[in-house]
Amino acid sequence: MFWLNSFTTLLPLLNTDIFVNKLLSLPQVKCRDTSLLSSKLDTIRQDEQTELLILSDFDYTFSKAYDLHGNPLLSTIGVIDNFLPKDLSTELSNLWANCLIIETNPSMSYEEKASFMEKCWTDAHRIILSAGITKSQIKEWSLMSKIELRDGVNEIANHLLKEEIPLILFSAGVTDIVEIILGRELGQSTNHIQVISNALKYDKTERAIGFAEPLIHCFNKNVSTIEQETFSRTKTILSRKNVLLMGDSLGDLYMGKEREKSQGVTLKIGFLNSHNNDTLIEYLNGYDIVLIDDQTMQVPGLILEFLSLQ
Repeated sequence: MFWLNSFTTLLPLLNTDIFVNKLLSLPQVKCRDTSLLSSKLDTIRQDEQTELLILSDFDYTFSKAYDLHGNPLLSTIGVIDNFLPKDLSTELSNLWANCLIIETNPSMSYEEKASFMEKCWTDAHRIILSAGITKSQIKEWSLMSKIELRDGVNEIANHLLKEEIPLILFSAGVTDIVEIILGRELGQSTNHIQVISNALKYDKTERAIGFAEPLIHCFNKNVSTIEQETFSRTKTILSRKNVLLMGDSLGDLYMGKEREKSQGVTLKIGFLNSHNNDTLIEYLNGYDIVLIDDQTMQVPGLILEFLSLQ
């Protein structure tokens, strides 16, 4: 794996507390409660790989937020927005700006935000569909898009495939684009990956005419959505009781919402792509580990490798 170094050669010799201390020696790693982190790692290790499920956001979690030169990269919705006529692009940008205000409003409850976001995403889909885009355009735009997967995603995918650990990728963006990007970057390593997102529907001329139900927005992309018939093929893997969750926003903490009631544990890794002290405190209150300005999968890779040691 790409993160192989003196750290990983020591992994078989480390107990959990020492492993956590080693993780915290990495400059990008922050943790509020090291005892809780150690406890969760111990539980997952004792239950072995057959009880582990990975839940991850796609945009800016599985994919990078910035390139090597610090330039911002696109989200899946951004791929379409990049090619929309100027008037529709402006309308969509204004809509997202209003949505962001609600998403980050600390005085609103999760339920209040979720209700607003459903309307926001419905309006966004209406704008996108009004452009009359086609299936071939979606493929062409996706393949030439400025979306890059985090360094080490390929190694993570191969590790999960080898250990038969399922991965559910959530995205409030567009299923078609996520799957094209995964195919472009990972090839056959995607067989164990399930994408839960908004799939476009096309007419006989392959023009986009709608989105499949259920609508996935930033506050309902969680395992309860999988209970809907559309994603029935994914239900069988939900019997695994332990979860490794990865996200880049406070809303992503809810991806494992229903899993919190299970007998297992949910270990949460948060990618803080834009660092300020106030946001860091909020992330530390929600995530077990927070990674600051880290565009790699080094830490999740180290954790998965540690968990696989017997």
